[in-house]
Amino acid sequence: MGSKKPLKSGNARTDALIIAAVVVAVWSFVAQWEPLTLVSKLFGDLESYNLREAMRGLILAGIGSMVFALRRHADFRREALGRGNAEDEIVWLTQHDPLTRLPNRQCLQSKAEQLEASISQHPTKLYAVLALDLDGFKAVNDLVGHAGGDELLVQVGDRLKWLLSEHQVFRLGGDEFAALLSVTHKQDALQIAQKTTKALEKPFEIKGIQVEIGASIGIAMMPEHTTSLDRALEFSDLAMYKAKKQSKGTCQMFTQGMGAEIVERSRIELELRRAIGGDQICVHYQPYIDLNTGEILGFEALARWRQADGTMIPPSIFIGIAEQSGQIIELSESLFKKACLAACDWPDDKTLSFNLSPSQLRDRLLSARIIGMLSECGLPPHRLELEVTESCFVHDHETVIATLVDLKNAGIRIALDDFGTGYSSFSRLTKIEFDKIKIDQLFVQECGESERMAKIVGAIFALGKNLETTIVAEGIETTAQLEAMKAFGCDIGQGYLFGRPEAEDVTVDLIAGIDSEADKKRIVPPLSRLQAS
Repeated sequence: MGSKKPLKSGNARTDALIIAAVVVAVWSFVAQWEPLTLVSKLFGDLESYNLREAMRGLILAGIGSMVFALRRHADFRREALGRGNAEDEIVWLTQHDPLTRLPNRQCLQSKAEQLEASISQHPTKLYAVLALDLDGFKAVNDLVGHAGGDELLVQVGDRLKWLLSEHQVFRLGGDEFAALLSVTHKQDALQIAQKTTKALEKPFEIKGIQVEIGASIGIAMMPEHTTSLDRALEFSDLAMYKAKKQSKGTCQMFTQGMGAEIVERSRIELELRRAIGGDQICVHYQPYIDLNTGEILGFEALARWRQADGTMIPPSIFIGIAEQSGQIIELSESLFKKACLAACDWPDDKTLSFNLSPSQLRDRLLSARIIGMLSECGLPPHRLELEVTESCFVHDHETVIATLVDLKNAGIRIALDDFGTGYSSFSRLTKIEFDKIKIDQLFVQECGESERMAKIVGAIFALGKNLETTIVAEGIETTAQLEAMKAFGCDIGQGYLFGRPEAEDVTVDLIAGIDSEADKKRIVPPLSRLQAS
């Protein structure tokens, strides 16, 4: 556990004083009572002065050694006690969150064996596992800073401990908490969860500012839904995400239908692993267009997965599964190399746009690997544009910003994707000088139907102009939407009006200007679209 602690100087001084006192006392005793006369009777006349002194010295040395040994024994006991306390502290730290001082995920999982044994012995006993995720925490964290966000988490933990004082509360990480309840009826768990969401809606005071958040809670029952704690955590987590999708600040009890979703998700995850290993996921390319000239400026690389039976798995499903199952880096880097090699066959003025996931950006070595892959493929950095979403900045944003700065310094362009739909914050625009801001198709498609939306879109374009940042309109599907974007001063557009994501051979044909009847059905040359409008 560590090296022995040095003996304290106070202990050494005490030893010296005790030994000196004992020596003086024993010397006085020997001088007065002449214990050596007893030895003289046994071994003859020992009147020699030197022998007397030697015997006295031996006696005193033995007594001193005994005192020293006793003192060392006491020190060793103190040291062992201190070492034991340190070991206890290390064990505590492995089982608890140092910020909120709540038990952590490891502590919760360590209870699995005991809990499952209890259920086996008492089948009628009910337990509820609650998964709790805070709503609006990111906005508050942006408002009060990271120190304020930490203080909020501490206050949330304290409030949960007070609310659930008869039960066990855990912090799993980030803004995620869990609770383990022993209940009499299933309805009790739902009532406790509802009471908890109501309590967390009450304001918190951080740095003199009153802030409000909420919580979404998922509930799984043991043994009704499962006798495994790990499965119960998985089920409650799924129920919690269901609650978030329906309406934030609500509770959701797990149902077996959700279990079917987990089975399907597990199936997709397994097949995805095989597909990545078998190089079955390909890259399709969607053009983005200069709205003034109709010129193709480049292509965005998009992942496509067609299973052996012809079933298409939407990227919205398998990308999320790859992210959560830890396969995203292998998948992304494989697709990135393919896209870079394809882009090398394009004219030098055409750029490649590629999406990065949040988990990739938290990897501090990402920039070095990307630069290395560019060099390996022979694609110049200035022909690459990397797209990131606002959700990339939710966790560990300092590492994300440092990684993006490294990439920009290498000559790679950075675009902020889906602007306005995620965790929008103007602070993002002050930390990184984005080369492009891509407004989500939601704004493009609704700006012609809502005057309020049109004003918001106009404000985004004005912001881009003031920042001297190019605004890209995504999801242009009609000529009316095209005209609206051009009226706002939009220079670059992307959407089905100009072309759907297509395989590499179609991309090459499009760049070459081939306009066969087959191509017309798949992708209409963008210039003719613009001229028609």
